[in-house]
Amino acid sequence: MEIMELSTDEHQLEEKKQDDDLMDRLSVLPEEIPVCIISCLPLKEAGRISILSRQWRHLWRFGRLNFYSKNKPSERYIEWVDRVLKLHQSVKSFEELRVCLDLDEEFAYIINRWLEIGLKTKRVKRLQLDLTPRDLLNRKKRGNNYNLGLEFFISVSTELIKSLTCLCLKFVKVKVEILEFVLSNCPLLETLDVSHSELDESSYEEQIIDLKVCGSTSQRLNLKHLHIILCDKIKSIEVSAPELVSFGFRHHGPNMQLNLKHVPKLRYVTYGACTSDFFFNDLASYVSQLVNLSLKFSGSIDKMMLQCPQLPNLRHLTCDVIVVGSSSSLHLIRLISLTNASPRLQKFKLILKEAKDARIFEFENSEIEWVLDEVEIDHKYFPYEHMRELEIVGFLGAKSDTQLLIYLLKIAFSLDKIVIHSNGAKKFARKLLKEFFYPKRKFDERPSKHEALGQIVKVVIR
Repeated sequence: MEIMELSTDEHQLEEKKQDDDLMDRLSVLPEEIPVCIISCLPLKEAGRISILSRQWRHLWRFGRLNFYSKNKPSERYIEWVDRVLKLHQSVKSFEELRVCLDLDEEFAYIINRWLEIGLKTKRVKRLQLDLTPRDLLNRKKRGNNYNLGLEFFISVSTELIKSLTCLCLKFVKVKVEILEFVLSNCPLLETLDVSHSELDESSYEEQIIDLKVCGSTSQRLNLKHLHIILCDKIKSIEVSAPELVSFGFRHHGPNMQLNLKHVPKLRYVTYGACTSDFFFNDLASYVSQLVNLSLKFSGSIDKMMLQCPQLPNLRHLTCDVIVVGSSSSLHLIRLISLTNASPRLQKFKLILKEAKDARIFEFENSEIEWVLDEVEIDHKYFPYEHMRELEIVGFLGAKSDTQLLIYLLKIAFSLDKIVIHSNGAKKFARKLLKEFFYPKRKFDERPSKHEALGQIVKVVIR
């Protein structure tokens, strides 16, 4: 049998031929495929992968431009962003322009230039301008957020912004006319997210005051996701969006009017305001169709929560509570009215955040047995047979959150997983759960349902 051996030169030629074959295969791919691949990569990786084929050399410009810095950007970084965007001036369109940098009104001329490249010279689909300051208090004192002028948007050809599907603005001064202009001229817009749009009292006439999120007789509104977060000078919002699926709203100011006029597909809601009467006013017509509900509270849970309506389709409930003052006045047990009203609830998540003036009165380990006995179940409510997961973030080990935890443990006998995050009450939480699931004595006349079912519950304490 004859054995052929390749010389070093022949071996190198063979390897080169294989590489060329690979390049040929990459080159014959339809342009849409590499553009789709590259658009999913970060900017630097997209540039590196472009060397695989000559035809891919410029495709990295079609992807996502994502500029982010954890700290306040240096002058050198800003210049680099400038250079990258200038390289994109010849590109007809790209997927996303995302600027997440700590910049204020001082850099207005630079930001305007970036937006001009993104909007005026090409068809960007998703535009995110997140100017969240790293020093929030200092920015608030100075009141110098970047101001997105109406004149800029008017100067943009409506043909160029028609491809816009997502617009996110954070810590950007914006007039209501700009938002309504975008809603009227961007038929493909699916996401509108505006947060922390606050102006100084001296420029009150420029603030968002009354916002109408509605279509027109000539153009149907395609909006699916609307989030208006902490734009506290806003007075009223009227929403008529037949395709709207998710709605987020947080407001600290008084006398706010929210009119959800026509949102037949609404399923996901994030809500936070000074009062808890939203079920009876703002969301009254749509609570029965909600699947996911996230509520924000500051301080005590008021008595209005005890009268919440039925939530027959709710699957996930998140309650985010800021602990203000004494932990003994939180009344977290009132959140039970929400879980009682949600027969199909699968996951409940409680997030506790301590304000600077928070005073936490923790239980002692010696008090575990009597606190387990103290919490009584209202048997007029059926057990939570669908709840599979319970999570508490920022567990305090105080009376209020401990009572809520025990109540849920006693009535949610189908739990598969319990996750508790705590900084100072890990030991207490561990002993409490151990005593509940493996009691030295029976604190009830009959065995717990967990024991009777022989159920294994995964418990995670972090």
